[in-house]
Amino acid sequence: MTDQGGEDEGPSYGTLFGRLLKDGEKFAKARIRLYRALAYYRFEQARGPILMLLFAVFFGGAAIGALLVGLVIWLSAMIGGLLAGLAICAVGLLIGGLLGYVAMQNMPDLTDLPWEDDDVIRDLEHSVSISPEPGEEIGS
Repeated sequence: MTDQGGEDEGPSYGTLFGRLLKDGEKFAKARIRLYRALAYYRFEQARGPILMLLFAVFFGGAAIGALLVGLVIWLSAMIGGLLAGLAICAVGLLIGGLLGYVAMQNMPDLTDLPWEDDDVIRDLEHSVSISPEPGEEIGS
């Protein structure tokens, strides 16, 4: 009611609820874009060390294969085959171990967030203001 006796007609509850739904949808889409960007950022950070770990697993498997070949040679020839298999196995495991160690040393801390407003993502109790996309108005 106004002082002049006329009624001040604001937006109806249906209109306000519609705006609320649109704003919620925009917020959800912005949140999805944020998490997608964060996932791409983390993948980009971890790509090199992950590839090195894969190669470490490959060299470890190759070393075990070389050991088995060495055992077969040893069983068939009984002279020097075991020592050759063990040497190849040791070298392969050494390379795999070194690659694994370097990969783990270079692995980034994937729990850290790259933005200043880390609390926004970790604590949902904060009030979050998402700016609209260019050319959009909030609530329209």
